[in-house]
Amino acid sequence: MSVDLDRVLDEAEYEELGELLATRAGEDGLLLDALHGLITAIAIGPEPVPPDEWMPQVIDDSNPFESIEQAERAIALILRMYNSVSTDLEELRYEPILGSVETEGGDSTYSAQGWCEGFSMGVDLRADAWETRMKQDRELVELLAPILALAGDEGVFETEAAEDPAPLSEAEYEDALNKLPAAVYDVQQYWRDHPIAAPFAPKAPGAGGDAPAPTTPRRRGGRWLH
Repeated sequence: MSVDLDRVLDEAEYEELGELLATRAGEDGLLLDALHGLITAIAIGPEPVPPDEWMPQVIDDSNPFESIEQAERAIALILRMYNSVSTDLEELRYEPILGSVETEGGDSTYSAQGWCEGFSMGVDLRADAWETRMKQDRELVELLAPILALAGDEGVFETEAAEDPAPLSEAEYEDALNKLPAAVYDVQQYWRDHPIAAPFAPKAPGAGGDAPAPTTPRRRGGRWLH
């Protein structure tokens, strides 16, 4: 039976994919929010990343599926999720999928931990392009600011600073969460305006160029809190 990979996922299919990932995740596997972050970084990044390169980040070959049908269903849902994210971006209705954690008071609140972990994994797939441009152009660092702030607060990425960044307050964390969609759109547009394959002239000192990126949004050894 043929599968329409261009058809966006509906809510029930997102839930199905989330449950499937959860049953296979183990200690270091990706859950739905992390997969969404990974796909987002690929979709808005400097150059295309083919599925056969990023799919092994999602599907663990050492953990076989229960059946061929289940494997085919999982791969189809994952590929359709990629197309769903791309469609959401083009139609300006992108929203990050976030996890939830329990507060000390027993309530639940949104967490960007998993999404940031996935996003950093997507950046790692084209790390040289991201890192080189972030060092050349301060604008890209500024556009990434909400993502970097959340990732830093969650201890997701490696930093060259002597000390880890100060924790965000509750209000700062919520503000960064609210700015995530705009940051994603802005970074996508940045790479469209300044493609990696085109010549890039760093800005003159004092105009935002030639400044090393303060942080690098790369994965720091899988910590998954769900």
